[in-house]
Amino acid sequence: MGSPFGSHTGGAQHGLLLKVKNKTDKELTIDWNRSFYVRDGATNGGLDYMSRCYAGKKEPGIIFPGGSFATYLFPEVFLLEEWRGCDHEYLPVGDNGVMLSATCEGKEFRERMNVRIRPN
Repeated sequence: MGSPFGSHTGGAQHGLLLKVKNKTDKELTIDWNRSFYVRDGATNGGLDYMSRCYAGKKEPGIIFPGGSFATYLFPEVFLLEEWRGCDHEYLPVGDNGVMLSATCEGKEFRERMNVRIRPN
């Protein structure tokens, strides 16, 4: 069985836009606790999704059969706590990406997506 999801990342100044399409007739579960920010070819911490400003254990995300999901991802290593809440530092120039972990019918799938951020 090949990868059950189609995915895409696009760069933004503070985070990465992730779009996932479940290409199966079964539920697809994203495991945020086993998904990571990738910098220069190696994992570099977890991901804050939907700008929740929370580093720590996260509930899994379920994508129903044929369904789609989109969110901005922010590397936890760039999470800033401020008096008014939190913010995220800019992503560095160079290779940035995501290692996404998902399960479908008990089988784990991992997909790595990268973007290259260039200086202005």
